[in-house]
Amino acid sequence: MEANKEPAKLLITNAFKKLMIGHDFDKITIKMIADEAGIIRPTFYRHFQDKCDVLEWIVQTQLIEKAEILLEGGMNIEAVTFLFNVMLEERPFYRKAFMVTGQNGFAEMLTHKISLLFIKQLDAKALTMPNGNRFLTKEVVAVKYAMDLSNTLSIWVKNAPSDASAIEAAQAYVWLATHSLIDLFGLDKQK
Repeated sequence: MEANKEPAKLLITNAFKKLMIGHDFDKITIKMIADEAGIIRPTFYRHFQDKCDVLEWIVQTQLIEKAEILLEGGMNIEAVTFLFNVMLEERPFYRKAFMVTGQNGFAEMLTHKISLLFIKQLDAKALTMPNGNRFLTKEVVAVKYAMDLSNTLSIWVKNAPSDASAIEAAQAYVWLATHSLIDLFGLDKQK
């Protein structure tokens, strides 16, 4: 019985993605998803609670889990490139996904999942904060960089030229992540 869950989940997520491209998230119903997937509504509810649950499952399984494998292998740039590449390959879907706001907003969901991934990576490292600063916890650091990456992905999906590459986007993100406003504006760190 468990073996049948994965294909149904894929049918549902593929139907959901297709519907997202042509409809506003708020207008998509469970019936629409079930009809598009060729299943009945009870089958949908065996796998997901609602359409927000579908969106979260997509983020977790198609983005986070795969990026985590790369990070665990020490392939940090490849993990970032992977995220940009997935969003490039499914750009119409992710453009619409970033428009989902509110309590179950996509950007917030993505940021949260990325921050959990970063916390896990930081747990494996000895993170030392300057001058014993108690505000700079691994959670604060993870959320800050997760927000940066999520925002960069959003900006890129919405605004990148049609011929942009994931490698180019990842390189731009790495440059942004390694240059502070202090570097860019020539500000003194301490006055």
